[in-house]
Amino acid sequence: MADFLSLHWGERVVGVEASVSGGSIRVRTTFSADRSTATAATTADESSDSDAEVSNDADWLSSAVSAAGVSARQAFVVLSQQDVVTRWLELPAVSDEELPDVVRWQAGTKSTLSVDQLIVDFLPLPVAEGAETRSVLLATVARETVDEIGRELSAAGLELRGVGVGSLALTDLGLRLAGGHDTSDGLVIAADGNQLEVTVHQQGLTILTHSASLSGESDPVRTAGQAISRALFAADNSVTDLKLESAVLLGSLGADLAEVVRGRLVRGEGEGEPRVDVVSLSDTPIVSFRKAPEEDLAGSPALAAAVGGLLTAAGEVSERIDFLDPHRPPPPQIQYDRRCRPP
Repeated sequence: MADFLSLHWGERVVGVEASVSGGSIRVRTTFSADRSTATAATTADESSDSDAEVSNDADWLSSAVSAAGVSARQAFVVLSQQDVVTRWLELPAVSDEELPDVVRWQAGTKSTLSVDQLIVDFLPLPVAEGAETRSVLLATVARETVDEIGRELSAAGLELRGVGVGSLALTDLGLRLAGGHDTSDGLVIAADGNQLEVTVHQQGLTILTHSASLSGESDPVRTAGQAISRALFAADNSVTDLKLESAVLLGSLGADLAEVVRGRLVRGEGEGEPRVDVVSLSDTPIVSFRKAPEEDLAGSPALAAAVGGLLTAAGEVSERIDFLDPHRPPPPQIQYDRRCRPP
């Protein structure tokens, strides 16, 4: 059974090597490495050129992969929110064939970078019958960011096979771990003492993402609650007919946020408390670890996103964002003149 390597790419890279089969994820090894330390070591040497910088990064990455005993040579990367921009867009009710070009044009009008400097992809959202508009979740990343990741992986002996979005991987994982949430609108939240990630989904399809740093906060639960409220306010202002009735909470801060989140969900008429599921990666039949992750990794949003990225790498999600293979318009059809006959 082939192993997949998924990397959550931020200031700290978190890696997970696992096999994925029959809806189960069997993790062989996990590791983390600090990119900022490697970069600082390189830039401190003023005499180094770009080739030396790649070499330094390669040593750092290959050393981390080797120390963890990783055998996979192909990697799927999910980006942190610091490198990717996601945005809900409402568009004219164009056809699926026209959608990539319309989204790309919209991306160019909303970015400070030229659209030629971006890689643009999107998640198409369901279209109501007779609707005059349609919606997508737009995602953009600087082309240079993806090129740099490819160079660093190649120099470390790894092949880059895909580049997705960490927050979307969290949605995929949260909905897989807690079944039944994709039939209603809801939240997937991952949090520890350093970072909060919030995704809002409409019947299983991500429509908004939000992140916030909790590092150094004296009351991270309170700060996280405020950030969640901001995310919900933004979702309500963007998406009509959104009725958030459930939530999946991941990470070491998940249980502490349960009551905060429950108070922000919609209670259905004549129904009981909104559904809030707190899920631990170490206590679910869907995910198993050959060796428990290090303590600072075990409850982190980055680890959850990397595990979620395995589902995309294994082709177990129906719709995905992949900056190496983004949605494109169909190739133009060749029109033949029937008056012209081949000799």
